[in-house]
Amino acid sequence: MVEGRLGESFDVRTRAAARTLKQPLARNRKAAKLGVSHRVFCASLSGLFDAEMPGTRERLFELIRATPWLIWLLLSKRIGNAPDMLPPFWDEIKDRCVIMATMAADRVASRVLDMLEKAHERQAG
Repeated sequence: MVEGRLGESFDVRTRAAARTLKQPLARNRKAAKLGVSHRVFCASLSGLFDAEMPGTRERLFELIRATPWLIWLLLSKRIGNAPDMLPPFWDEIKDRCVIMATMAADRVASRVLDMLEKAHERQAG
């Protein structure tokens, strides 16, 4: 078992609280009022492209769809799954999403960059 800084287990999967999911909606309203897009860093610990977290992914993509004034910065260590896990309405939201990948070592960087390229091709297509 891997533990976080507060002793929580990283092996236990939890979903974001309803209160947390309302924050981007408020931020979107503020951005719309100002007429300026805001950036949101998201999913660094969520396992966005984790095969075992499908409900979380769909809920996040619907939230992105509902917040047209936000630019979403999506970080994942499972970038290889990304091309197959994008929502059917990806074309509608793709210009407001920036998919990023973490790379643990130089030896895996080229493999991860290839996966990012595939995700980009899907995004561009």
